Amino acid sequence: RRREDAIAIESIIWIVWASHRDYRVSGEMSKGVDDMKAGKTSEAFHAFKKASLLDPQYSEAWNKIAALHHKVDQSDKCAENAERCLKLFPGHFGALAGLSMALEKKGNSEEALNCLKTTLKAHPWATRGSTVLQALTKKVEEERLEAVSSVLAGIDAVHNKKLPDDNTGHVVD
Repeated sequence: RRREDAIAIESIIWIVWASHRDYRVSGEMSKGVDDMKAGKTSEAFHAFKKASLLDPQYSEAWNKIAALHHKVDQSDKCAENAERCLKLFPGHFGALAGLSMALEKKGNSEEALNCLKTTLKAHPWATRGSTVLQALTKKVEEERLEAVSSVLAGIDAVHNKKLPDDNTGHVVD
């Protein structure tokens, strides 16, 4: 039952985040969400951008822009806009999740893992959270093991290399 409660609360949070005291900003956000759902990425981007220009301090506009960049595989821009959202609203679990995905796509598995852990602190029931956490943890452990193995192989190669004798220049065992 806790998961169902969390999903209901999450839905309410998204409604609150999407609302704005300025009807023009709310209107652009609604239009952007509708365009996103209809697959009209360019129109959605324009609406969210307009909302961000009307109120640059409105974190949800930046989060939606980040989500669109993620959707079209622009990880750098996704991360940039998610970070902008997080500067305005540090606990924004949507932006944290988006930033985690962008970091993973950019090959920054360890940063992605840390970001995902922060996401799950803000929203323990985040969709796919525990599954992705397990996969990223395994990936980071494998990367660390690979890095250690590479260093050890380098040390072994230097240790086993036959070097010339300093006095004669001949190779000694």
